[in-house]
Amino acid sequence: MKKIYRYISTFMVLFVGVLLLVGCKSNNFYKEWKKAGANIPKDHIFEVISLDKAKEKIDNDETFVLVFASSTVANSVSTISTLQAQAEYFSFSEKIYFVNATKYIDKIADRKTAKEALGIYDPSTALNTVILVCYNDGEVLLDTSDKTDDNMADYLTDDAVDFEKLSSYIFNDFNFN
Repeated sequence: MKKIYRYISTFMVLFVGVLLLVGCKSNNFYKEWKKAGANIPKDHIFEVISLDKAKEKIDNDETFVLVFASSTVANSVSTISTLQAQAEYFSFSEKIYFVNATKYIDKIADRKTAKEALGIYDPSTALNTVILVCYNDGEVLLDTSDKTDDNMADYLTDDAVDFEKLSSYIFNDFNFN
C-alpha cells in the first residue's frame, strides 16, 4: 500500500511540476511583453512555442496562425497589443502561436534557419515589426513579411501591414480547423 501511495505521490509531484513549467512559459511571455509596454492580460491569446515545435506543426500539415516577433521592437509591442485587443473584440477563443524572434534576427545564419523552418519570406522583417503567418494544412497562406504576395494586398496601407484589418480576417474568416 505504501508503494502505491509513493507512486501516486511521485506522479502528482511530476504532474504539478509540468503544469508549473507550462504556466511559466505563458507567464514569461506576459511579463516580457507587459514590461516592453504591450497592453495584454495574463490570459492572452498567445501560446509560446519553439522554432522546432512550429516546424513540427508545419510538417504535420496543421492549420494555424503564428507570430514571429521580438519584444525589443517598439512596433511589435503595439502590434501584439492590437492583436490582443482585436481578439477580445471578436471574442476569439483560439490560440495564436508565438515564436520569439529575438535569437533569430541578428545573424544571417539564424535568419536562414528561421526562414527554412517557418517558410517565411523575409525573417529580417522582424527587426522592424511582427511577422504574422497563416498556415493552411502546413502551407503558407499569408505571410506579412512578403508584401508582394497578392494575398497581402487587402491588408496593406501605404506599404505597411494594417494589423487591424488583418485581425478581422484572422479572427473571423480564417479556418482554424
